[in-house]
Amino acid sequence: MTDGGNDEYVLRPDGNPDQAGESGLKLNPLCGKKPVCVPDDPNACVGYVAPSAGASAGGATGGSAPTGFGGQSPNAGGLGDGGAAGEPSFGGGGTGGAIAGGGAAGEGGASEAGAAGQPIGAGGAAESPTYGCQVQLVTVGTSSTLTSQCAPAGTGATDAPCISSADCAAGLGCVGDQTSGLCEPFCCSGDTLSCGTGTYCAERTLRDARASNTSSAAAPLVPVCVPAQNCDLSVPYPCTGAQCQCQNGTACLVVRSDGTTTCAMPGAGKAGDACPCAWGLVCSAATKQCVTLCYTRGAATCGTGKCQASADLPDGFGVCVGGSDSG
Repeated sequence: MTDGGNDEYVLRPDGNPDQAGESGLKLNPLCGKKPVCVPDDPNACVGYVAPSAGASAGGATGGSAPTGFGGQSPNAGGLGDGGAAGEPSFGGGGTGGAIAGGGAAGEGGASEAGAAGQPIGAGGAAESPTYGCQVQLVTVGTSSTLTSQCAPAGTGATDAPCISSADCAAGLGCVGDQTSGLCEPFCCSGDTLSCGTGTYCAERTLRDARASNTSSAAAPLVPVCVPAQNCDLSVPYPCTGAQCQCQNGTACLVVRSDGTTTCAMPGAGKAGDACPCAWGLVCSAATKQCVTLCYTRGAATCGTGKCQASADLPDGFGVCVGGSDSG
């Protein structure tokens, strides 16, 4: 895997990318180039110490790495080897990593840790301000790039109004247009791991202060969990008139592997093509190709093939298999 283009970026449990034989979380490339933490995880920055506080909390200037990754911080220099006390949320600590809790004062920057194995704030002194892993647009000179790193978090819950992600609780980002924004959960590791029932992972405009002076067209997109409309797949497309559930050129599409549906702009993919798919088709999770939707009840809708029910689709729907119309 690479960290550019449309490729997913693999973040290993210890915070280091792409090493042969090592498994890790595959993060959406919109969540930053070489991220050091997972924005979806509200505990990703527990124990994080800002660079300006590194000397007093960790013994050396520089911030500790986010909890759960133990890899080298982007502000390398925080002391601590991720000792035995405390288990990070995604794996063991490495050089420069902060531990989730416990450990002696001065190690990993966690000088106020509670009992061994507990995160800071659970039995020990709470951190102030609270930090969350945020997708940020960082500009150096004339060049801008997205990255995921620990930043101060607010108290805004899901769907709370926001001006920037600093208003949102850890695990949430501020998305919206130039006039309004809402705090929504990040889904950098996909909707299966990050989004609750009735929601799905979609790209929305990041409304952080770093991007507030750009046009909405130029502002970066980030993946967040948004409510699904649970529309009816049998409604024709295009549909016109006030009675249509899906308006403005959108169609009812399956947007999640559990059969969740919502109104969205259809793709162009036909049966056998690469996703995204046109209306009347669905993207196969196994092959990433478009297959034809069909009714499992009533008249045959698959030509010479047959309609096979799928647990990934709403009740009464399946996909065409076999024959010339199977895709």
